[in-house]
Amino acid sequence: MGVTLCPAALKSCFSFPSSVTPTPCRRILPSRPLIVVGASTFSDADNCLLAPLEPRSPAGKFLNRVLLDDRKNFPFAARKVLLRVGLRREEAASIKKNLNLNFSDEAFLYRRIAQLKEEECRIELEDVIYALILHKFLEMRVHLVPRLSQCLCNNRLEIWPRKDWELESIHSIEVLEMVREHLNSTPCYRPNCTIKESWNTTQIQRAHLHNLYHASIFYGYFLKSASFRHTLESNLIASHNTHHNLIRLISNYTQFGRVKVMGREDNSLKGYVMGLKQETIEICGRLRSMEAVDVVNRHCCALFEEDKKDCGELAISFASVKRLLLEAVAFGCFLWDAETSVDSVCVLEDNTLL
Repeated sequence: MGVTLCPAALKSCFSFPSSVTPTPCRRILPSRPLIVVGASTFSDADNCLLAPLEPRSPAGKFLNRVLLDDRKNFPFAARKVLLRVGLRREEAASIKKNLNLNFSDEAFLYRRIAQLKEEECRIELEDVIYALILHKFLEMRVHLVPRLSQCLCNNRLEIWPRKDWELESIHSIEVLEMVREHLNSTPCYRPNCTIKESWNTTQIQRAHLHNLYHASIFYGYFLKSASFRHTLESNLIASHNTHHNLIRLISNYTQFGRVKVMGREDNSLKGYVMGLKQETIEICGRLRSMEAVDVVNRHCCALFEEDKKDCGELAISFASVKRLLLEAVAFGCFLWDAETSVDSVCVLEDNTLL
């Protein structure tokens, strides 16, 4: 029998570093920000996507060019790329299967060629997933924050324009409430501050900010997955309107990973999430494919430039913390959509990581 998950237990699944402590600093007036991320207007970035991650395959570079020059036809171009990648991967898999029991030098060579083709296909699928995410952001006229080295001035990170309204507008009222609770639980964010206070800064380790961003991507993915399950189960219950089927559905209800609380059912998304079993929460928050895992890791490493191994502190305003984490949550939601779209055309590799 499952155990009802309290809000504190749920929050622990997406916990933040406890060592991050806000330190108020000198206020910088909004009219003179130290750094401008992106462009002052959306049209200024028409020749550049400003994304931290560059495509590694010709297919990814082609889709980036379509995003810049012919965005309305991007969905058709992405599907065409996926169909072509799917055919190439099937051919490579067929060669490996036919030569599986052949141990000659020639068969070994062909198997190796097939393996390289499969790896190329996987890279292309990752680029397609990332391009689909970029397309979602561009459709609401928001650019991803570029690499931090392009955003820092005097070791201060300031993100402008904010685009908070656009990043919040993608969520339903119920989801937005949970997103705001997520932000409020962040140690380096100050909720309900005035516009003047939002320009105050806090000192934070770059590695801690990386962890916050990474955890927020997973939280956005979790919310999207949980919302889908909630809608699916609600529709399933509504479809079983006969007495016999309703009794059978209730008797098997725990098979869906739900726990009834005190004989009453909270139909809100938040109540649904709080009633999920621990194992179901882990399933909802776990990326389904290895391609999605690589996209998240590569995106975060590119954004925070992990290869430079700079673990020092930086100053960031509370408003910029909000902007960064809202972007991460949206990235997680869009990742779920992109992963689903790609998997419907070209089956992705199951996530085998614990």
